[in-house]
Amino acid sequence: MRVLTCPKCTADMRSYERNGATIDHCEKKKRTSFLSELFD
Repeated sequence: MRVLTCPKCTADMRSYERNGATIDHCEKKKRTSFLSELFD
């Protein structure tokens, strides 16, 4: 399992799947990233 770091606050981001897409969410800053799939 991969753990991404939030680019804004360096907290760990939680990854989950929704409709076949991986979504990365920072619980601390309430930010969401959809870009990680583009860089795999």
